[in-house]
Amino acid sequence: MVANEGETLYPETEIPLKITFQNTTHVKFKIENTFDQTISAVYTQYHSGSFGETECLEESNVGVDTFVEADFTARCMRSTKISIVNVWIQDCSSTGTTFLNGVDNAEIPECCYPEKECKAVQYTFKLPCVDICIPEGAEVSGEGNEQRRRKAHEIIREKKALEGSTVEFEELTGRPEDNGSEDHFCVVEDYPCGPSHEKVHVCHYSARDGYKTFCVPESDSDALRFYPKDYCGPCVGGYATA
Repeated sequence: MVANEGETLYPETEIPLKITFQNTTHVKFKIENTFDQTISAVYTQYHSGSFGETECLEESNVGVDTFVEADFTARCMRSTKISIVNVWIQDCSSTGTTFLNGVDNAEIPECCYPEKECKAVQYTFKLPCVDICIPEGAEVSGEGNEQRRRKAHEIIREKKALEGSTVEFEELTGRPEDNGSEDHFCVVEDYPCGPSHEKVHVCHYSARDGYKTFCVPESDSDALRFYPKDYCGPCVGGYATA
């Protein structure tokens, strides 16, 4: 999970999104009700096309430990091999036993066609389109699992230490444009922006400013590699646009 709107989180270790298939261009997933009550409605928004098109589907009255009927297939970004998925959990219970609270007022987009104005919480997930787990007992390049885990933790700590403000991010993206001869972190085919659609939308997070959308040249999007919460495309969930 890279972002949420509202306060209520799903039960610890019980992520409601389950990946079922990955092949670098698409990732399939299911949505499960991991709460201990029936969910009034689940809205799932995912990228369905090659040019950033999104689709949002609703499933009503999802029971405990039950999967949403749809088996979603999301399109992956060409360069980064990830896909962004938004999930809204809605609770319209009037019995007083609601599992959401008063500050869970996430706004469900009109494109999802929400039927009622009820309490809702939004989760944003970054789905890998390739398997990021190390197979049990496998060794790669002569390194054992434990050594690879230590290296992974070191990289994560380094990236978290680099989480910076929007000012620092803008300074990183102030370089001259290149000639387009190399692959970049984000590409215009996925999230074009600018007067001639020659730039790309990126979302940057800082603890002080929250999530903000930037429209930058492809080469500047390489700065996102240093920020673990950043991703290609405009920020989702009603965050500000710069």
